[in-house]
Amino acid sequence: MSWFSQNKTECIASVHRLMHTPFSSLMSISVVAITLSLPTIMQLMVGNAERLGQSWEGRPQLSVFLAPGTTEARGLELTLELQAKPEITQVEFVSADQAMEEFKMLSGLGSAIELLPENPLPASLLILPDSNFDSAEATTQLQAQLRQIPEAEEVQLDLEWIQRFNSMLDIVESGAQVISILLALAVILTVSNMIRLAIINRKEEIEIIKLIGGSDAFVRRPFLYQGFQIGLAGALLASLITYAVLLWMNGPIGRLASLYGSDFGVQGLSAQGLSWLILAGGGLGLLASVLSVSQHLRDIEPR
Repeated sequence: MSWFSQNKTECIASVHRLMHTPFSSLMSISVVAITLSLPTIMQLMVGNAERLGQSWEGRPQLSVFLAPGTTEARGLELTLELQAKPEITQVEFVSADQAMEEFKMLSGLGSAIELLPENPLPASLLILPDSNFDSAEATTQLQAQLRQIPEAEEVQLDLEWIQRFNSMLDIVESGAQVISILLALAVILTVSNMIRLAIINRKEEIEIIKLIGGSDAFVRRPFLYQGFQIGLAGALLASLITYAVLLWMNGPIGRLASLYGSDFGVQGLSAQGLSWLILAGGGLGLLASVLSVSQHLRDIEPR
C-alpha cells in the first residue's frame, strides 16, 4: 500500500472513530469552537471599532470659546483677522444666541431652557486649518497661538477625543492578543487531554501493534489525524458561532448608527480571516496531538 493510500485510510478511520463516540466528540469540538470563537469575535470587534474611528477622522477642527461679554462685533472682527492667516482655511463665528438655538433644536429641551435667567452658552469660533497645516504638530502650534487671543477662554481640538478613543483601542487590542494566546493554550490542553484519553482507551491495541513490529510513526499517525480533525471541526463551528454573534449584534449597532446619520455596519469574518481561523484550529489541534502523543505513547511498551 502506498504512503498516500495509508494516510487516506488512517484519515477516514479517524473520522469513523470520532463518529462512533458522537457525544464526547461533539463536546470536545464545541469546547474548541467556543474557545476559538472568543478571540475571533474580540479581534473583529476591535477591527470594527478601528474602522469606525477612521470614519470619524478627518481634518481637525478647533473650537475657540470666547469669554462672556464678548460682543458680536468683536467676534466678527476676530473672524476676519484669523481668516487672513495662511494656516487657516475657514473660520465661522457662532454667537451665543446661535449656540443656544442650536442647543434647543438638538436637545429637545426648548421650553425648559427658556426658564434659565440668562444664556449660559458662550460665543465661539469654529476654525478649520488649511490642509497644508493639519499635521499634529502644526495643529498643536495653532492651538497654542489661539490661546493667546485675549478673548479666548478655551481652545478645544475636536479630534482629541478620537485620539483618546484610539489609545483605548490600542490597550483593548493588546489585551485581546494576550487573551488569544491564553485561549490558544486552552485549545491545546483540551485537545491534548482528549488524545491522552484516546491513547489510554487503545492501550492494548497499541501494545499489540508494537509487538508485531509496528513503528512509532504508524502508531502515532491516527492520533495526529484525530487531533487535527478536532481542531479543524472546532474552527469551522467557531466560524458559524462568530457569524451568528455578529449577525445578532449588527441589528442594534445599525439602529444606533442610524440615529447619528451613519450607515455603519459590522464587518464580518472575511475569506482571509476564515482561512486563518481554519489554519489556527487545525494547527493547534495537530500541535496538541503531537505533544500528547510524544508524552504518553512512549510509556506504552508491549509486555
